[in-house]
Amino acid sequence: MSGWGGVISVGAAIVAAVPAAASTQHCLRVRVPLAAESFAASRDFEAASCPEHVSRDAFRYDARTGAARVARDLAPGEIVTAFSGFDAGAIAPGDRLTLVTVEGPVRIEREVTAMQAAGPGRRLFVKGADGALISVRYEQVAP
Repeated sequence: MSGWGGVISVGAAIVAAVPAAASTQHCLRVRVPLAAESFAASRDFEAASCPEHVSRDAFRYDARTGAARVARDLAPGEIVTAFSGFDAGAIAPGDRLTLVTVEGPVRIEREVTAMQAAGPGRRLFVKGADGALISVRYEQVAP
């Protein structure tokens, strides 16, 4: 699950995986080429020292999904200023998550894949291994 750990919420209670908290670093080094308008995912960046002149136009906030999008094409090795909500645990399409349903003393877990981007508190569709689409509300929890 590539560094993910955490929880989501459906109906009563559901849990989806979220990225582990990142460092307090304010700059990021791009690890892979990223196209404009793609969703920013922590796995595509690593913490970096901020140089004197650093790009501040790398991200934009997508109010519909509550997640960060890449504002322009980014090249590997480029240093950019972290988006203010970047480390808030945004989910990107294709992220593998663990969905946990809790009803009273019963707890059921299953692997799902995010079908759309979402930030904490937002709804999104996830797809189970059986192909079923489920609408869930994303709640960020500590790993």
